[in-house]
Amino acid sequence: MAHTRHTGTRHSPAGFAEWLDDRLLPILGPPPLGPYDVETPPTPDHLLCPLCGTPMAGHTMERDGAHAFIHCPGAHDTGVAETGRAA
Repeated sequence: MAHTRHTGTRHSPAGFAEWLDDRLLPILGPPPLGPYDVETPPTPDHLLCPLCGTPMAGHTMERDGAHAFIHCPGAHDTGVAETGRAA
């Protein structure tokens, strides 16, 4: 007759999870922790304008067929937009 260990916790869900952790920890290692020191990447609204360096959220876009023109906020009123077209 075989004797088995009976601790009482091996048959509960918590006991099974503990048993599984004991078996997998030597193979897989400890679980990775979240990226607590890494900043989240900026959303597209927070990207900077390639022309003036301010956030793109305040800009307006004009699309003309295959071309796209960026109108920067606070551009000097010179009569010519930063895209080179007459304002």
